[in-house]
Amino acid sequence: IMPLDVIVDDSAAIINCTGEASATIIADAVGGLGGYQYELFTDAALTNMDAGPNTTGEFNMLVAGTYYVHVTSGDCEFTTGVFYIMDPAPLQVDRQESSNVTCSGEEDGSIILEVSGGTGEIFYAITPNLNQFDTVGTFTDLSPGVYDVIAQDRNGCFLTFQFIIDQPAPIMVEPINVMDEGCFNSEDGSFEVNITGGTAPYFTSL
Repeated sequence: IMPLDVIVDDSAAIINCTGEASATIIADAVGGLGGYQYELFTDAALTNMDAGPNTTGEFNMLVAGTYYVHVTSGDCEFTTGVFYIMDPAPLQVDRQESSNVTCSGEEDGSIILEVSGGTGEIFYAITPNLNQFDTVGTFTDLSPGVYDVIAQDRNGCFLTFQFIIDQPAPIMVEPINVMDEGCFNSEDGSFEVNITGGTAPYFTSL
């Protein structure tokens, strides 16, 4: 009888996004007496069973952690060494800011978003083209409105954001306290103006 041994395929023991249960371990026993029963434990003492027993040796939907495959074949037993499943770095926001339109009717608003972590390069998309991604998270020449932005890594792990780009009210100028000239060409008339809208402080000139 060949000694009982276990070959483990951990090529799919990968977590796509932080916190997901997406890893797979596949064990294939050889030798022993056949009739293999596979169990998955999270500790070397085999006190914390995570999955099994099963006869396929396949364990799916695993989270990050340490794992041991234990196989029984009749009176024979075998436990593998430890397998580590690691979480990728979580996505984190390094910069998130926006600028409103400077004057009513203009299109000079902007959004700056910087995200790091995850797996591979970070890609960004903004409404109305949320399926068109770029590696630059800076968006300029924006008109007033509500904008959704997606930041995602190579594995498709993503964060969503919403920005509101405002614009000031149109500038309105109303003459008040109008004083006519006392005499023809005396040049002693006067008036004041009441300015609303726009963005204070106001500057005027004749």
